[in-house]
Amino acid sequence: MNFEEQIKRHKEISQKIEELEEEKKALSISIMEQMEGKSVQVADFLVKRFQRLSIKLSLEEARLHSATKMEETVDKDKLKLLYHQGFPIQGISEIHYIQISKLSSKR
Repeated sequence: MNFEEQIKRHKEISQKIEELEEEKKALSISIMEQMEGKSVQVADFLVKRFQRLSIKLSLEEARLHSATKMEETVDKDKLKLLYHQGFPIQGISEIHYIQISKLSSKR
């Protein structure tokens, strides 16, 4: 398989994964709608239903509810700058990966 074929195959697999993820999401919704409790056993499968909160509100909105806190965090931008300036820092490593996008054909 030459370089171009590898790229094409990689993109095909990525698209299949996206399609399968969408199908999986739809199946999950359908299964949850049919479940009466928090868990169900069918054949050799145990299905458990979980619930968690997705919290997406502004800092201002959180302040209105006295729901903010101050905490010390790692300054990733500062660490990136130091790393790119040549300072070796334990716990920092480079990750290499690719992303392939299909070009739209303009006709």
